[in-house]
Amino acid sequence: MAHFTIENPQYKKHLADFLVMIDAKNLSGGQARAYKSALLEFLSWLETNQVEQVQDILPRHVNLYAGYLETRPNRRREGGLSQSSIVGTHFLAIRSFFEFLLETGALDAIVLLPKKLRAKYQPRQIATEEEIKKIYAVCETYRDRSLLSCAYGAGLRRTEIHWLDMYDVQLSKARLSVREGKGRKTRSVVLCEAVIQDFKTYLNTERTRYVENGKIPTHAFLVNDRGKRMTGDHMNERLKELIEKTGSEELIKKELSLHSLRASISTHLVDRGADIDFVQSFLGHSNIDSSHIYIQRRKQKLLIQSQK
Repeated sequence: MAHFTIENPQYKKHLADFLVMIDAKNLSGGQARAYKSALLEFLSWLETNQVEQVQDILPRHVNLYAGYLETRPNRRREGGLSQSSIVGTHFLAIRSFFEFLLETGALDAIVLLPKKLRAKYQPRQIATEEEIKKIYAVCETYRDRSLLSCAYGAGLRRTEIHWLDMYDVQLSKARLSVREGKGRKTRSVVLCEAVIQDFKTYLNTERTRYVENGKIPTHAFLVNDRGKRMTGDHMNERLKELIEKTGSEELIKKELSLHSLRASISTHLVDRGADIDFVQSFLGHSNIDSSHIYIQRRKQKLLIQSQK
């Protein structure tokens, strides 16, 4: 992966101040790193193209940078960057940076982004309970099942799964502790019997073998074949492979992620009559309005069904 650097003192100061601001907002570690990486690349590109002050950034520079992103190779896998990565990561970070510069007085007016580069809200895709069963059915290992059980059975976020350690999983108490939650909050998740069995079989039959392949001992709960902590990208790639194995075109078109599974279990809980307080606690939402989204989705679903 390329590492971008900047020499411009003004750019360095603005970036440092921006990173302090997002740290104060308690963004997840993954999101903060993505913002920093995206902005380093953008500011490095501006330097290369002799744009020396933030006040000199024009919409045409933004358009040129978009063209650069659309043609540069993806540094993690073959091919180029997806449109969702360009808009949802790079330009979301740039827009936040511009808004910060405006608030701090470094910019007199916001630099408008072209419409095609403005992030739009897209409702997260939800898998049905039958589709979840299809994904479980094609799992090749109990590590696969444990990955699904973390995201769907326990409702964990991708970063929470990544940082999950052995001592966080307390099977004898049917509980799982989340220490690296969003906003650095901790919570405890009750595990159902099916999830406990998946975890227990994975630990007893597979994890030890994977760890023996590694050179350095790890406390990570989910490890790859080399005995190292599984990355978020690796986990999402594995989920994609499992979905493709189902052969379901409708399921494949949904382009589900681990977070989609978390949203799916929340929706299914609401469908089965769980109250909003339970859903809020289960998801680790500090704001009840976040959980309320799932209640509203359920009401909309019932309304549509009643009108058929």
